[in-house]
Amino acid sequence: MERAPVLIIGYNRLDLIKEQIEFCVSHNRRVIISIDGPRDSNDLGAINTGNYVRLLEAKEPNWLFGVEVREQNLGCRFGVPASISSAFEYSDSLIILEDDIVCQPLFFDYMDIALEEFRFNTEIFAINTWNPLPRRPSEYGNVFLSRHFSPWGWGTWKDRWANYDVDMSSFDRGESVRALATLRTYKLNYLYERLLKRKLIQCYEGYNTWDYQLMYAMWRIGAKVVNSVPRLSGNQGFDERATHTKQALSHIDAEIYENLWFEDSVQNLSSLSILNAEESKSLDYAIDRILLNFDTKSKASYLQWAYRNLKKIVCNLSSNR
Repeated sequence: MERAPVLIIGYNRLDLIKEQIEFCVSHNRRVIISIDGPRDSNDLGAINTGNYVRLLEAKEPNWLFGVEVREQNLGCRFGVPASISSAFEYSDSLIILEDDIVCQPLFFDYMDIALEEFRFNTEIFAINTWNPLPRRPSEYGNVFLSRHFSPWGWGTWKDRWANYDVDMSSFDRGESVRALATLRTYKLNYLYERLLKRKLIQCYEGYNTWDYQLMYAMWRIGAKVVNSVPRLSGNQGFDERATHTKQALSHIDAEIYENLWFEDSVQNLSSLSILNAEESKSLDYAIDRILLNFDTKSKASYLQWAYRNLKKIVCNLSSNR
């Protein structure tokens, strides 16, 4: 079985880059490293991370497959897709880990099996290892076909990635989300459909992200992802250095922020068991509800924040009279 190299993407978090490299090397993986450039001369986190990777490259370790350290900052929207496109010059399949992703020991077994099994199935756009559903460790090896994509530990192939367009050139504001090929077979909640449309419009207008564009590319051609039922990865990058996840997400249970290196009776994975279409859709609808609930809570939180600040302004005006 061919083992895909791991693309590690980073920017300004040297400590997490070191951890990610150590994790991959300890599992005998070939590694490609891509570091975005500094925003300015005071961006010491990015400068130090880039210098570290350059020194690493100079040592020419046998596990290092390729290195890219940019001189200028491309940001999340353009930087991540550029890293992936460049890495596909080395291999036809990739496992992709941003610096803040943590993985369980079975992660690479799962990715290797799935990338090989679905290599020639163009109805599968990517392989995922994370979802917001409650953890179910007894179901290792179970996977479901999903229309949801998460960048928190994933892999794909060069020919699938060729469909990606960060600018969403074919997007039509007036087109119903339900008209996209993948979504036609789902009975979408009206509110969730509106949420998706809003997210896609934001990305089309230039919002600084890249992952919703991938979902759009996937839905447009009628493809899905293969997702592990139990989580095999999580995210530890919730601090001020992050682009979006500066604080823990309230719509996901706290287990994803805990150490994922728990002991389990399953020591390795040799095959996958795919849930049927009805079971897969049921899990997708459950994810819809979680994301929709989070969106509703976020709006409520914003309104509460706005109300508190407006009240302060009114009070200050009154006291100054």
